[in-house]
Amino acid sequence: MITAPPIPFIHRKRGPKTAGQAGQGGPVLIAAGYAAGSLFLGLEFDRPIDLDGFDGSAITVNDPQAGPPHLYRGTAETHIVSPTCVRITLEVAGPSTGPVGLLNVGPGSGIVAHDTGTPWAGVTNFVLEIA
Repeated sequence: MITAPPIPFIHRKRGPKTAGQAGQGGPVLIAAGYAAGSLFLGLEFDRPIDLDGFDGSAITVNDPQAGPPHLYRGTAETHIVSPTCVRITLEVAGPSTGPVGLLNVGPGSGIVAHDTGTPWAGVTNFVLEIA
């Protein structure tokens, strides 16, 4: 009978904790969902968030696939989907500003980590996969 030798366990070093980990700094965006011509934007973060000081005008979505192509801006209307997910209502702010779907959120959006109150830094030219 042939027996295979045991596979040794390989210890891997863990990297240093980053500002995006729970209890450290502001929330980190892990997913964004948007469909062409939709008036809703979904954002998912790595930890629970608070929206008490939310300012939708800090959020823009460039949608070159909408008919006609539009630039959307966030409104004050939100829906908490889960402690880490929010759905934000959008409104037309003007014509599309380019050929790629982009999400831009300034640091003044008012989205903060629930545990520390640290604000989300936002994103610049985050490419959206528009369905």
